[in-house]
Amino acid sequence: MSGLIAALALVAMLTVGMAGASAGDDGATLATISRQLVRSQVLRADFHQEKVMRALKRPLVTEGQLIFVEGRGVLWQVIAPYAVRVLVKADEIVEWEEGASPRRMALGTNPIFRALSHVFLAALAGNVAALGEQFDVQAALEGGGWQLKLAPKDPTLASVFSVVQVDGGQFIETVRIAEVSGDQTTIRFGGFKAGSGGLDDAETAYFAY
Repeated sequence: MSGLIAALALVAMLTVGMAGASAGDDGATLATISRQLVRSQVLRADFHQEKVMRALKRPLVTEGQLIFVEGRGVLWQVIAPYAVRVLVKADEIVEWEEGASPRRMALGTNPIFRALSHVFLAALAGNVAALGEQFDVQAALEGGGWQLKLAPKDPTLASVFSVVQVDGGQFIETVRIAEVSGDQTTIRFGGFKAGSGGLDDAETAYFAY
């Protein structure tokens, strides 16, 4: 599975919810953040991802759009540097590359992808409380926005990711992923469109796969 899919799966985790969030000041802050996040049955956004790797002189850049459908998952439609679609659901990831058959990966076989997908889906749904199940969470309100710093609790996750930082307001705007290896991924979101429908026939077919 490509590094792109790993990063997208992690971001997908960030949409799940914080049912196990810490008590006290952070718990109250998380409740405030959850109220700020816009909840929508269908959410569209543009994304720009840069991955900085120690082995490369230039960052790897990926751009495209995502569609989040509540209860069904997130469809990442990558436009550059090549066309690929990745559907992240609660229990699996499906990848379509041009000219190739769809590839499936059950999240139950990979604890890292499973945890990351759980978090990402919670954040997009506006339910940040679930993040406390997988991470030690530090939450802060800044101006009209907010920031989360997530340190993995699970040793398997901690062996890959050192910290995940999420910034936003009504929507998740930036996700920064620092890996133990020293590599870093930054994903920025914009052009948000929230609504209750509007999938075309092709998009409906991907979500029904």
